[in-house]
Amino acid sequence: MPENADLRRNISRARKKEMYFAYVSGADKDQMVVDKKPIKPSAAKELKAQAGGGRLVLGRCEFKEGELHLKIDKGRATAQLPKALRALIKEQTGFSWKAAVGQDEAEEETESEDS
Repeated sequence: MPENADLRRNISRARKKEMYFAYVSGADKDQMVVDKKPIKPSAAKELKAQAGGGRLVLGRCEFKEGELHLKIDKGRATAQLPKALRALIKEQTGFSWKAAVGQDEAEEETESEDS
């Protein structure tokens, strides 16, 4: 039985509509929340506390071509992030979807201009 019914329900909604997410790679345990509205700073802070600290990543997610696409709005996508997200989603929801992770295009353009 999945641990997180809210995560399961909300991540399923990403099949039809773009959703917002917050993910924390925590010292104790990784945590993720998905919602139809942008994640509030207070909710992100609480998620980080539940995970025992760690790196916070905020963004948007949606399904494209049978894959869960996660666009990072705040934070950095590491090489381990897709694997960690797949493992967390499978553990907490029972879904075994592929996950593709990338920076938000607007943020990428800003970073290119800064270089």
